[in-house]
Amino acid sequence: MLPTVLSTVPKCLLFFIAVILSQYKIESKSSSLDVTDPETWKKLAVERFSKFEQSLYYSSLKRPKNIILFIGDGMSLSTVTGARYLKAEKMNLLGGDVQLEWENWPVASLVRTFNSDRLTTDSGSAATAFMSGKS
Repeated sequence: MLPTVLSTVPKCLLFFIAVILSQYKIESKSSSLDVTDPETWKKLAVERFSKFEQSLYYSSLKRPKNIILFIGDGMSLSTVTGARYLKAEKMNLLGGDVQLEWENWPVASLVRTFNSDRLTTDSGSAATAFMSGKS
């Protein structure tokens, strides 16, 4: 009976209802966190790192003597993929056949940054967070 009822409802109305319900869920989920409070972010970071410390992977790691931090501004995954394809094109190869220099390093990491008041992180606030450890 339900599929018959849904087939009589205009698709645009179903889409509108789905959008409204999805916004409600996002709002209710994010409202439990105070994104303006630095302690919220510190607590989340400690929770995530403590989970990693308890993992088997972490316990088998050899500790580094030094760490070099390279910060590439504007290097989203899609931008890096584009750079890989450009490098491949210049070498007359396919995009999946080449790697960028840092993809051959023994250890690399991906870090996502977030602004609490914007969708895309501004370079200034991201650099401040990296260099000071403050949000």
